[in-house]
Amino acid sequence: MVVGVPGTGIGGLFYLLMACSMPFVEAWKWVRGERSQRRWGFIIAQLGLVGSIVAAMTVQAILAKRVFTWWAANTSDHELAQSLELLVKQHSGATAGFATFASLAMLTLVIIAVHFLRVTAGRRARIVAVR
Repeated sequence: MVVGVPGTGIGGLFYLLMACSMPFVEAWKWVRGERSQRRWGFIIAQLGLVGSIVAAMTVQAILAKRVFTWWAANTSDHELAQSLELLVKQHSGATAGFATFASLAMLTLVIIAVHFLRVTAGRRARIVAVR
């Protein structure tokens, strides 16, 4: 089993996307006349957590890249140095960008499917309740 960094899997991405969508949902409620200061406070707190998570992950990635680059430059083991340089090259740039894009695209499709099912199942339940 491979263990990753907590919060960076599909569940962590789901939380980030849902927290980022909260202002849009609340704005829609505000347009419909459902206004609540308490909900906006909660949304701001969630967005603060999202910002903290993204900042921590960014700092962690930058530090890891610098540590591995330094280690590769200062090791006497040539094979280890090549492996570390390859590791730094593989986990930056286009590879990391594509992995992030693919994860976000898959999660977006899951969220769309969930909302579609919520709407269609909810409509079907209301039809059955009316009969």
